[in-house]
Amino acid sequence: MLNKHLFINSDAKANENNVILYKDYRITLLFDRLIRIEKNTFLDKPTCAILFRNFDDVNYKSELLENGIKIDVKGLSYFIFDNFIESYVLINDEKILLDNKENLLSTFEGLDGCDGNVNDHYANPPKPLVLEKGVCSKNGVAVIDDNSSIIDEDGIIKKIKDRFDKYVFAYGHEYQDAVKAFYAISGNVPLIPRYALGNWWSRYHRYHSDEYLALMDKFIEKDIPLTVATIDMDWH
Repeated sequence: MLNKHLFINSDAKANENNVILYKDYRITLLFDRLIRIEKNTFLDKPTCAILFRNFDDVNYKSELLENGIKIDVKGLSYFIFDNFIESYVLINDEKILLDNKENLLSTFEGLDGCDGNVNDHYANPPKPLVLEKGVCSKNGVAVIDDNSSIIDEDGIIKKIKDRFDKYVFAYGHEYQDAVKAFYAISGNVPLIPRYALGNWWSRYHRYHSDEYLALMDKFIEKDIPLTVATIDMDWH
């Protein structure tokens, strides 16, 4: 078990007033335009991707359909069917399937050795970059799957069996709002401390400790200000 001061801050159990149980689904309204859909197995623990699910009450109405459930919130409706691939969001009177066909995708973990959309550094032979799904879409509805590892009660990150755990972002073309909603559930990116905003030194080199200390003395000798010195390029 981790020491308590090392625990990741989280509030992962959702507000029960925002939870709808329908057959083998659990649907959680996080905000008007962001819902979580689970099927078969339900998870209240934080994951490496999602730390927060406990938010204020969402004003909604639900209606059972012949083969699904309709959930109305301000400005749009969610239609979740027994056969999930038929599910859609009705936004601005337009029916948008939850198929991510117009997803604008996300970022890539590193561009070392990349040439355009081809990774020719770590891949042999070179292969195209593959971007994960993001929270913005040209058609206004994006879906991300959370199959990341959980953070258990002891603070340890643990891998569990893949699960049906989807987050539906129905923000239309309000892309900044979609990103803000993602930060709300994932947690804000920590800001770099003020003392680290000066010059950084980084070199991909196998230093010996004496050699590295001598290098720091050299910076002092040359009167070059330095706030952060990293051991190698993999500091990030």
